[in-house]
Amino acid sequence: MRSGVGSFIQVGVEIEGEYLDCSMRNNTELWTEDSIAIESDVRDVWLGDNTPQCDVLIAGVPCLGASRAGRSRLKLEHAECHDGAGALFVDYLNWLRHVNPCVAILENVGEYANTASMAVIRSVFSHLGYKVHEAILDGWDFGTLERRKRLVVVAMTPGIGDSFSFENLKQNRVRESCINDILDEVPLDDPSWKDYEYLAKKEARDIAHGKGFIRQLLTGEEDGCGVLSRGYKRGRSTEPYLLHPENPALSRLFTKAEHERLKGMPAGITDGVSETTGHQICGQSVSFPKFVSVGEEVGRSLMASRNNIVNFPIRSTHARKDESAGADLDKLQTGSLALLI
Repeated sequence: MRSGVGSFIQVGVEIEGEYLDCSMRNNTELWTEDSIAIESDVRDVWLGDNTPQCDVLIAGVPCLGASRAGRSRLKLEHAECHDGAGALFVDYLNWLRHVNPCVAILENVGEYANTASMAVIRSVFSHLGYKVHEAILDGWDFGTLERRKRLVVVAMTPGIGDSFSFENLKQNRVRESCINDILDEVPLDDPSWKDYEYLAKKEARDIAHGKGFIRQLLTGEEDGCGVLSRGYKRGRSTEPYLLHPENPALSRLFTKAEHERLKGMPAGITDGVSETTGHQICGQSVSFPKFVSVGEEVGRSLMASRNNIVNFPIRSTHARKDESAGADLDKLQTGSLALLI
C-alpha cells in the first residue's frame, strides 16, 4: 500500500484457531468481509475449481525441523524428517501450481536455504518460469531490537516486478537506543522476578560438557538481544532474560507486550490472548519492519512494471480501504492476496 498497490487476504490458512482469531481481530488492515479464513491443517485444505483468484502467495514454512535447535532437540538428520512440518513445503508448491500467482514469497530460518526442501522449491520455481530472489535478512538491520536472521525468498513472474532487488530495501523504522526504552513498568517485588536456579545449574552443566550454552542475562542497556522463540514463556536456558536492577540473582522474562516491541510489531497485535499464546504468536512471527520493507519493494517493482499488469476489479469493501489509504492507491488495482501459513 505504501507503494501504491492495495491488497488484502483472500484466503488465510492456520492450524491454530486462537492464532487465526487473534489475527482477524487485530490485523484489520489485512482482513475484509471478503476474506476466507480457514482453521485447518493445510494438508487437509482441498484446492478445487472455486479457489479464488490470487496474485501473491505467502508462506511461513514451519522451521521445527530446519533450525539448529529444532534438529538438535528432536535428533533429526534432515529437516524433512520432522513428522509434522517436514513435508509441508509440498503443500505450498501444490498451492503455487494451482493458483499460479504473479508473486510467491517464502520465509524460514536461514538454515532452510541448504535443505533438500529448498532445493526442490527452487527447481519448481524455475520450471514454472519464476525469477527467484533470496537473501538472509536480519530484523536488527531494519530497526528491531531482536536480532532475528531469516531466509526470505521472493519469486517474481518475468515481466512483472523485474526491477525487484533486495539491494533496494530500506529501513523504515528507527530502532530504540536500548532495550530499556521498550520495557513495561514491572514492580521490583513482582513475582515475575525469579532466581531460575535450575537454569543456572543447567548452564554450569552445559559449560562443563563443552556445549557453549550461556544464558542471555540482559541489563536493559543493550542495543539488541537474541531471538525470542515460540516457547519463550517456558523459561528455557538459551533465550533472553532481563536482570533485576537491584538483585542480580533475580531475572524475569519479557512480557508479551515487550516481545511485540522487540520485534517492532504494531502495538496490541496480540491483544485478547494470554501471555503464553501471545509469546507463541510473536515467537513464530516475522520481524515486522523487515517485511514492511520487503512488501514495499514488491509493490514498488510492481508499480514500475504496471504497463504489463492486468488490472483486476476490486470488491467494494477493498475499494473503500484503498480510498481511505490515499489517492495514490488508484494507480494500480491488483487482485487478491492469498496467505498460506
